[in-house]
Amino acid sequence: YHAGSTGLAFGSEIKALLAGGDFPRRTSRGALHEYLYYGAALGERSLFEGVTRLLPGDHLTYSRSGLDLQPFASIHDVDPVADDPETAAREVRRRLERAVQDHLISDVPVGVFLSGGTDSSSITALAVRHYSGRLNTYAVGFDFQDGVNELPKARRVAERFGTQHHELHVAASNSVETIEAL
Repeated sequence: YHAGSTGLAFGSEIKALLAGGDFPRRTSRGALHEYLYYGAALGERSLFEGVTRLLPGDHLTYSRSGLDLQPFASIHDVDPVADDPETAAREVRRRLERAVQDHLISDVPVGVFLSGGTDSSSITALAVRHYSGRLNTYAVGFDFQDGVNELPKARRVAERFGTQHHELHVAASNSVETIEAL
């Protein structure tokens, strides 16, 4: 979102804000540094000065008195679970499966960003069970993360679940072109 002199502009993607043209298109040097180092701008930062990301679990209220950013919920508002571990695990799985099913409802093809870690692998496993077509999975590998490469793990998960797997390799030597393309 961008809170400017003429009001609040928001969208699910930065390009929606760019179409409005209410802010100068200046790169956030700090966010760019984070992107180049970590592969993402951290926290609320975006790659544009004046554009702020609304973090998961937060909500924003805009009024004459300004912006009010609050967490949507607090862990302190949730009653403790009294179930035994097996029952709790079944309930977590049931809820996760339902959430994945709900997110597969679409009139366009869907996919999963697959790192090979526990979260994305679990989502992939559940999505394959409920997706009517062949699920697309996507993984990105970088040659400049101190040897960390998640592509082999992601590839094994994709093979295990028979997804249509796509890999993107980003090299330090072509990072400028990659950023411009993004």
